[in-house]
Amino acid sequence: MQESLSLSGQRVSVLGAGRTGQALVRFLVHQKARVFVSDSSHISNVLKAEWSQWEVDWEEGQHSEQVLQADLIIPSPGISANVFILQEARAKSIPVLAEIEVAYQHCASDKIIAVTGTVGKTTTTHLISELLKAHGYDVVTAGNIGRPFIDSLDEINSETIVVLEVSSYQLEQIASFKPHVGVFTRFAAHHLGRHNSMQEYFRLKCDLFKNQTQTDFAVIHNGIPLPDDVRSKVISFSAQDIQLKSIHLARHQRENLAGALKAVQQIDLAISLQKLDLKRAFQLPHRIEYVAELNGVRFYNDSKATSPEATQAALETFREKPLVLILGGHDSEGDPLELVQLISRRRIECVLLVGETQERFARLFNKIDFARYQSVRNLSQAVEISLNLRPRVCLFSPGSPSFDQFRNYEERGDYFKALIQNHFTKTTITQASDQEAASL
Repeated sequence: MQESLSLSGQRVSVLGAGRTGQALVRFLVHQKARVFVSDSSHISNVLKAEWSQWEVDWEEGQHSEQVLQADLIIPSPGISANVFILQEARAKSIPVLAEIEVAYQHCASDKIIAVTGTVGKTTTTHLISELLKAHGYDVVTAGNIGRPFIDSLDEINSETIVVLEVSSYQLEQIASFKPHVGVFTRFAAHHLGRHNSMQEYFRLKCDLFKNQTQTDFAVIHNGIPLPDDVRSKVISFSAQDIQLKSIHLARHQRENLAGALKAVQQIDLAISLQKLDLKRAFQLPHRIEYVAELNGVRFYNDSKATSPEATQAALETFREKPLVLILGGHDSEGDPLELVQLISRRRIECVLLVGETQERFARLFNKIDFARYQSVRNLSQAVEISLNLRPRVCLFSPGSPSFDQFRNYEERGDYFKALIQNHFTKTTITQASDQEAASL
């Protein structure tokens, strides 16, 4: 167990009252800290009533100077390290730590595998967990994959292997956080509105390895050049590491599987793919998730594709299938030109453009003389047009974040699935894996 940060009696300000903030409050109250929560938006009455019982103070609609009356500040991942109140905190030498740092300092296990990257980190995290579970290990999976690390500490003992998905946002305020095995999947431009430059974004990703020693491991996609100061043992992986005859996997799926296998083999060299049910292992919500077939059209929800590179990977899965692609969302960052060029080479009957990115995608399509696209008002209209066009496949893979219309990609994907379900009077929505999609 790492040296624990003493919190009893400490004044701790939590920024953000979302999923991570709520988990932090529960943990801090248990640690007998004096908690103050600050959220720039609205806090629900349910939370206010609960926190009042716990003697937790709060404010909403702002981050006031009251935040600075603290011995420690813990911002939720969605809050940039550059917001004014955190700049003020650093100027006053008030410690600011990420949630994963606080959780790490209270974690009973040093057997931590952490995964970061622009594309593939969620699937790789899931595959690592599935491989370990298939070989009998006690595993807790948390982090950016859905459940805050801090919320899982009660389930972790010294023998537990902790598998974390870690975003660049979560790495902004770490101090001693150190995974025994760090994994870096594919890298591309993303979150540049938050991180200002590709160099800054890449540096934050590499911070996953900054506290590692010679006894730790850095498992890296073979196209990524790590900084020279990484002290851990570097192990590269690529799609070519995985050769399977029993099941077809797209290149990005083989990359994810290769990274996962290399990671777990640093824990136990005897771990292999033989005990893993690959068909089931690739079944993840919002990731090329089969929704239903309606009027001969098979609908797939890939709402997790929040970058152009993720949509490129999805299109590789449907390489030879004529399809309609629903594309677009929040206009943030990333260069979609390579995606647009790939679309022009695929058997795509029509691209339906939604969200803020409509104009940017339209300009790029016009630039390369690709005319098989149209802008639509919303997802509902996109589904209606898809049913009229009757392609073999309708793929909703936005290639953009969800923040123009939805709180997160999960809400966006659930809304898309609900649209499909509304076309049925009676239906059973079944799940299908990436491999099933590729074989149809």
